[in-house]
Amino acid sequence: MDLPPSLVPNWPVGEQMFVQGSTGSSYALSRHTLNNYSCSCPAWKFQKGQTSQVRTCKHLRDMLGDEHENARTGTTPSKKKASKKRPAASAAAAPGEGDDAEASPPVKKKAAPRKKKVAEDEGAVPGGGGVQSGFTPLLLAQSFELGGKKDPEGMWVSEKLDGVRAYWDGIDTVWSRRGKPFSPPKFFLDQLPRDVSLDGELYLGRDRFDETSGIVRTTNSNDASDYKWKQMKFMVFDIPSSGNQPFEARLQQLNTLFPADKPGPVQVVKHELCKGIEDLNEKLTAVQKVDGEGLMLRVPKSEYVGKRDKSLLKVKTFYDAEAKVVGYEPGKVKYEQVVGSLICEMESGQQFSVGSGLSDARRADPPQLGAIISYRFQELTKANIPRFPTFVGERADMDAPKDCIVRSGVGGPTWEREMIKERREGESGRSMRFEPRRAMR
Repeated sequence: MDLPPSLVPNWPVGEQMFVQGSTGSSYALSRHTLNNYSCSCPAWKFQKGQTSQVRTCKHLRDMLGDEHENARTGTTPSKKKASKKRPAASAAAAPGEGDDAEASPPVKKKAAPRKKKVAEDEGAVPGGGGVQSGFTPLLLAQSFELGGKKDPEGMWVSEKLDGVRAYWDGIDTVWSRRGKPFSPPKFFLDQLPRDVSLDGELYLGRDRFDETSGIVRTTNSNDASDYKWKQMKFMVFDIPSSGNQPFEARLQQLNTLFPADKPGPVQVVKHELCKGIEDLNEKLTAVQKVDGEGLMLRVPKSEYVGKRDKSLLKVKTFYDAEAKVVGYEPGKVKYEQVVGSLICEMESGQQFSVGSGLSDARRADPPQLGAIISYRFQELTKANIPRFPTFVGERADMDAPKDCIVRSGVGGPTWEREMIKERREGESGRSMRFEPRRAMR
């Protein structure tokens, strides 16, 4: 049977996905033909009264959705009787577990002394004191909710580049957004201005994040790496050393320092005034049609603050997060001699597989075990596993996975990624976790 276009999943025929069951076992989900799927779980294998073409299970329903499986199989999920026994909350439960269960009332505890916030959230304006050698906390974006009440008219809009965030301290070092020093060749550093700090992205082009990250991760200068760095652009969008000035003045300073016809790796990201929500949607559609990541919005006359702030907003129509590579699934058919998919672990401890987005070269030379990758996905399954994840690239500046919050509402997700203000000691200074889904109205 032909399913409505709205129900057709972004899942290539012949590709497998792997999910973690409630007991910790890993199960393979396969798409054999347009409407024929299978799962390696016992519930699918030993299902009685159904041919293999119309069998389903909770893992397929989680991945494809009840509406899809009801239409494909002509069945509806059986309703389980509610247990009268109230489940006890587990102190060791990972965030996001037990979303459909009611926890016992929490025992009140004496509040712990409030810890001093890390430097990233102290929010100091970097400008006004000149440049200093070393890293300074960067301005990070909050999310703009498409379909929300906020009107973007009058805000500055620019393309959200799919590059590696970088900070030039104005003296001798390029830093990652988390304070790790990068190692560009001397000829690249020699073309950066002194006494002015810059915030921007190391960038090769749209849909080239993994390639960009690979170049940035190199630490030894040689002919091959130098050739790649000669292709690199430093797309700048702010001057932290002038952070106490309004954004318009900082943008003018950038355009004066780096006019469009000036040779060198530094280029200024183009900004335009947004005319309203329709204009924003048109620009977002145009960018995504050419494989762009999304848009950024900047509040007029805003200062530069070293924290996540509402003066900078990101506009995207997908979720993104980071996971750790913990294994590989062998490829099949055309990928028989290479990696079929990466087995990845989220910050929450859940495991999933991602094969979409891996190029032939990446399948032959996959990220090493323990590497942190970025991935995108449409939404979460009921088990809090990414639905239809796509590999984006290997991270150059992260040592641990980071999850994101997915909130669902009427008509689907609101495309929002937020930071959980839950502090953790360590190099990253931040943690993100999955929260139970909450209806957004």
